[in-house]
Amino acid sequence: MHDLVYRRAAIHSAAADYDHCGHLVTWKEANSYWLSGDSGEEWLRFDLGSHCTLYSLRIRWTEPAKRGEALVSPDGERWETAAAFAGRAGTQDIPLGNAEGRFLQLPFCL
Repeated sequence: MHDLVYRRAAIHSAAADYDHCGHLVTWKEANSYWLSGDSGEEWLRFDLGSHCTLYSLRIRWTEPAKRGEALVSPDGERWETAAAFAGRAGTQDIPLGNAEGRFLQLPFCL
């Protein structure tokens, strides 16, 4: 398995503070993580750098989402749903089939 988002560009809907912004989810250090805002509906978006085939998504939750989606796009404008999920505590692997795109977006409800 190849980590396509490792240290890639990532943006977020909101962050609780400047020390826990969205780009930190692409780092592997345990103390580097995104802490979302408190709106209840949040999202992360990743630029994978080039067109890729995505087979699965691994999320390490501190507070699992009630529900979410994995969306893919070739251009960051047109989005297709690759998977819908309900968050689980700990590490969660979400199958994406053979979704293709350059961008990955994760909208979810906390």
